[in-house]
Amino acid sequence: MPELILTFHGIGTPADSIGDEEKNYWATADVFQKIIAEAAEFTARTGFGVLVTFDDGNKSDIAIGAPTLLQYGVPGFFFPCSGRVSDPAYLSQSDIRSLSESGFGIGSHGIDHVKWPSLTPQQLDYELSQSRLEIGEACGVEIVDAALPFGFYDSKVLRALGSKGYKTIYSSDPGLSRASDRFRRRYSYRSDRGIDIPSLIRKFEAPFFRGKSRVKHVLKSWR
Repeated sequence: MPELILTFHGIGTPADSIGDEEKNYWATADVFQKIIAEAAEFTARTGFGVLVTFDDGNKSDIAIGAPTLLQYGVPGFFFPCSGRVSDPAYLSQSDIRSLSESGFGIGSHGIDHVKWPSLTPQQLDYELSQSRLEIGEACGVEIVDAALPFGFYDSKVLRALGSKGYKTIYSSDPGLSRASDRFRRRYSYRSDRGIDIPSLIRKFEAPFFRGKSRVKHVLKSWR
């Protein structure tokens, strides 16, 4: 059965270092709790799974995100940038380990949150290898999942991820995914549009949307 994957980038009040464009992807604590409560109720009522993921590794992941997911029994996956681990506004090594020990999935979002298609093969190799190594050392488990920074990818990026041992790729392409999919679709929260879970699922299940999404993915994968 497919599931809906939601992406959040930060919760609460953004740090001063967060740019204005990125602030649109932050949710208030109240809005986030409401969405998670609705996700839990929807899954309990319909059996349709909702997975919540977090990109960038903001400190709010462990301060607000993880406790809320645990409160409502909603599964979560966290994708920190390894180059930000030493910054107090982001997850520390002990935070990442704590998230893993709490039963959450941990993956890589790269080192410095750059657009992977823009990198040279050598730069991409280092970005994927080093982030996987450092995040794996932080949480004590092998890292085999990656979230694409900005959602950008091409054939070079997809091949490199496979060669570096990543088994699952989390995109920003909207839609539904199955747990067995290597390429997983996600819907990103934005403050200017919110999230309505039943409406999103109806939209993503429509044949026209699914067909259009497949064509877009094939074209991007062949570049």
